[in-house]
Amino acid sequence: MVQITVNETTYKMPEVLTIETWASLIKWDFENIEYWPRIVGIAIGCNPMILKDAKHESLELAIILIATAMQKRKEVKCKDFNDLTFGEFVDLDVYLTYGIDKHMLEITEILDAKCKDSAEAMWLIDRYTEFRMFTYRQYKELFGTETDVQAEGPVDPMKVAKSWYRLIVQLANDNLLDIDAVTEEPLKKVLNFMALQKEKQLEEQQRILKERRKHDVQTNRR
Repeated sequence: MVQITVNETTYKMPEVLTIETWASLIKWDFENIEYWPRIVGIAIGCNPMILKDAKHESLELAIILIATAMQKRKEVKCKDFNDLTFGEFVDLDVYLTYGIDKHMLEITEILDAKCKDSAEAMWLIDRYTEFRMFTYRQYKELFGTETDVQAEGPVDPMKVAKSWYRLIVQLANDNLLDIDAVTEEPLKKVLNFMALQKEKQLEEQQRILKERRKHDVQTNRR
């Protein structure tokens, strides 16, 4: 384990971070030198005030080591993403929108992974994010997107949550007692059903449009 000395006191730098420590650190701007004492204090578990007069070189080394630890990834056993229920997919989508720093533990729990540290948790989230984007692109006609679902900028988490809930209620035919039944269905089963419903809706719209055009042509000929 690497050690650094600050004001004649030696501290052990963690090679891997706990999930809680990672979540606390991700909120800070590592490029802002003013935040370095706070960042290092969180990582090594000491009062940031002690580090205010630390040498710039010592803090810089600590910041590099912390940033390196935050980037570490380690494979962890988890559930097959294809086995997710519709409700689990929705919960994960909402959690990711609110921010992984706020809901990392909930995300790992849904994905049935026993993550010992942030390296395993972030590996898991990276893999799930890839699956999530693949799913959105696979059903781009349903979701109306061909690229990153958040590429247009910040998304209102509350709006996302309400949109999903509105969709669930719609699938449950406005019946409160059927909501759990909808969320417990397999993800792909629900998405395939929704995709078919939208396809039929678009076909009906095209049929109506075609009929209107035909009627307009006949009317103009008169």
